[in-house]
Amino acid sequence: MKTITIDQHSCLIDECESAKAIIIECLFEDSVKTLEEELTLAREMTQTPFIYIGVLVQDWDDELSPWHTPMAYGNESFNGNGMITKEWLMNSLIPYLRNTYGDHQDYYLVGYSLAALFALWCGYEEEGFKGIGSASPSVWFAGWADYMKQNFKCDKIYLSLGNKEHKTRNQTLRKVKQMIEAQYQVLQAQDKNCQLEMNSGNHFQNVPERMAKAISWLLNDENMSQL
Repeated sequence: MKTITIDQHSCLIDECESAKAIIIECLFEDSVKTLEEELTLAREMTQTPFIYIGVLVQDWDDELSPWHTPMAYGNESFNGNGMITKEWLMNSLIPYLRNTYGDHQDYYLVGYSLAALFALWCGYEEEGFKGIGSASPSVWFAGWADYMKQNFKCDKIYLSLGNKEHKTRNQTLRKVKQMIEAQYQVLQAQDKNCQLEMNSGNHFQNVPERMAKAISWLLNDENMSQL
């Protein structure tokens, strides 16, 4: 795995010969510690060769939030600068990848927690991704219930959630199970190829395995559709 800088953003790249897909995931610093496990599991779970791009995000709450809204805890707010990150993905990162690896790969955007919500949001905003993998997304985000009714621009979406994530005293976070089920219903009504998987545990358990499931479902489902 190598590290490169693209327009002031550090990225981890795990290359693969004859790749048919490029997986992009936004990461915070602690995620890097389990990245090797995630990629090992993902490559074991699919026969589709893929290039992996991990985008290191410095300010998680600022750079991945689609709009300004209060946080679930305390008096602080999300700053809503996800638009800047999205524009960098579309106008800097993907052009760089196409120039480096050619234009024959499909692009998938995946993420966990707030990065999962960011990936979902990009699926509504952009047509450049073949699929979206959203594991334990922050769909409790204020304003998301109305926003998610818009037309989703990707055809394939993987959703997942821990079955204990909604079991909390925080009234905002308690909505997460209800909201992800509503998200799934919205996507089904739009005739999207969508999967919702409930995993055992809370929000912080088995993250590498959950991300590997997201990646492998997107890529394996593509293999099935070509049979």
